[in-house]
Amino acid sequence: MATKEGVMDGRDLMLYIDTAESGDTPTWQAQALATSHTITYNTETKERLTKDSPGGNPEKRVTAVNVTIKADALRSFGDKDKKLLLATMKAKKNIKLKYGLANEEAGDEYEEGEFVIDSLEETSQAGDDVTYSAQFSSSGDVVTKQ
Repeated sequence: MATKEGVMDGRDLMLYIDTAESGDTPTWQAQALATSHTITYNTETKERLTKDSPGGNPEKRVTAVNVTIKADALRSFGDKDKKLLLATMKAKKNIKLKYGLANEEAGDEYEEGEFVIDSLEETSQAGDDVTYSAQFSSSGDVVTKQ
């Protein structure tokens, strides 16, 4: 892994979609014509109030970590990514995603997991580029890998 320094540019990070038909070995394809990605980590918590709670205030503990990814991209003729996402969504299946460096080298960390496609939205206004947005929610653990 090469030493990377300085402030990252948005183009340094990329969302990858597993395009493998089946099997355990993913075939990663960078989301074509991507314009922005947002990854959000949220926790679910549970409060517990006992007679021993300090100051009579409830204590919190984390019960789950949820990850959501929002992806925006331009559409092109013959766009395979949007078609794959729509087909996966209609089939009510999960999709495997990877979020990491665009120019990944051995030893670089990335996030990987199974996701549900929550929404897929397309915008086509006269005179503007056609765009689409997808929203994904984790289904199970999202793990950090190298």
